[in-house]
Amino acid sequence: MKLLAENDKLIRRAMITSAVVTIFLFLLPIVFWVRLREEIPLFYSLPWGGDQVVNKALIFILGGISLAFMVINILLARVLDNELFLRRVLWAGCAAATILALITLVRVILLF
Repeated sequence: MKLLAENDKLIRRAMITSAVVTIFLFLLPIVFWVRLREEIPLFYSLPWGGDQVVNKALIFILGGISLAFMVINILLARVLDNELFLRRVLWAGCAAATILALITLVRVILLF
């Protein structure tokens, strides 16, 4: 499988970063599960109040979205085999999105 033997350093680093951060996105809620309240503020883009608050089980949506980005990038990397620039942009964007999801998760955990 060519994807796992990627020669481009940027793509390889972005893949590793995305994978490691995604693992943390699933592990951190498990570690801090007891510490979290039953309802947590997750949707910061919505107006302040009840619209932002969700059940704490939905905290795993951050890891799920990150995992979905990675799967989509793997599929697109196969299609865009000859387009190095596009693959770099996709993987750099995936790494950035997963890091932002981790920052959101840490902010939610540190509230309590």
